[in-house]
Amino acid sequence: MGLIIGESQNGTTYLSWAPDLSVQPNNQYTLVPNRTQLVPALEERIGFSYGGVFKCCKVTFGFGYQAQVYIDAIQSIDMTAPQVPPSLLPGAVPDDGVYAVGFERTISNFILTGPYISLGLVF
Repeated sequence: MGLIIGESQNGTTYLSWAPDLSVQPNNQYTLVPNRTQLVPALEERIGFSYGGVFKCCKVTFGFGYQAQVYIDAIQSIDMTAPQVPPSLLPGAVPDDGVYAVGFERTISNFILTGPYISLGLVF
């Protein structure tokens, strides 16, 4: 069991096409600033290991099954943006577009499982 700490940054590029724009596509980019994140980590192994000490070196060999779980390690931040239809009063409000009204954060775990083989040599 352990704790991993570090900085994460999330950015997304959006491309949009609108018939009224002279430059196509319209490139938009959202960036969530760096933030420090703490991730609890669980790493366990079950298997067989052998170690031997010889005149020239120390040798270790092992094999078995391992599991690694990182809690809330993967994050995605997406813009929630509804499409605004053309207005009934042209000129009073923007004609149409997509406007960011908020950000939605999605968090999920990262899990690795499977067999392992290890070999170590120390001189």
